[in-house]
Amino acid sequence: MRYFQLLLTPTEQEGFHEIDTLTAQHPAIDREAILHLNLLNDGTGVALFLMQGDSEALQEIYRDHESVLSYDIFDSEESGFHAHVHFEPDDPATALLEIVDRHKLYIDPPLEFNEAGALRLTAAGPQELVRQAAIDIPDSVDAHLELIGEYEPQRDSLVTMLTDRQQEVLQTAVEMGYYSIPRQATHEDLASQLDCSAGTVGEHLRKIEACVLSELIP
Repeated sequence: MRYFQLLLTPTEQEGFHEIDTLTAQHPAIDREAILHLNLLNDGTGVALFLMQGDSEALQEIYRDHESVLSYDIFDSEESGFHAHVHFEPDDPATALLEIVDRHKLYIDPPLEFNEAGALRLTAAGPQELVRQAAIDIPDSVDAHLELIGEYEPQRDSLVTMLTDRQQEVLQTAVEMGYYSIPRQATHEDLASQLDCSAGTVGEHLRKIEACVLSELIP
């Protein structure tokens, strides 16, 4: 089984869906990652986003857009929020979801947005299906191949879904008692050990928790 990592950029609009474009264009919202994405049997899609910024602004976008069938927005205790949305796809989101569904590929979450708004996607499947899926990517999406190789089963474990730095942060947090009851370490304590800022520690932990929780609660 092979895997490939692509950096996807829409060529005709800022987002992969009209509501994603509206979100990308809003000055008070920053998209960080898609933690879950699926095409349902009725042709609609569901997604779980991790975002930063003004959750009320996102609620206005979702409430006023006809393609949004339902949504829930959950604020984080520290910063950022999750948005679970059931939507009617349009291009290029529809084309990408259909490619994944047609070729029975496994999407390895999270799908992360970079600062330029491109989406990093990792998918795995039989070599011929992976090759055909790459060929089928529509012209409305610029696809830059970053990595390709043999898929390793241990990539499915929760820990190995994290980056090396995230694994280091998580290991340090556990060893220093950040997740103990009562809590024995703060963000500042972890930051001192990891040689970074407390804000950076908080950002890493939020991404780690979002990644793990999205797997435990499908």
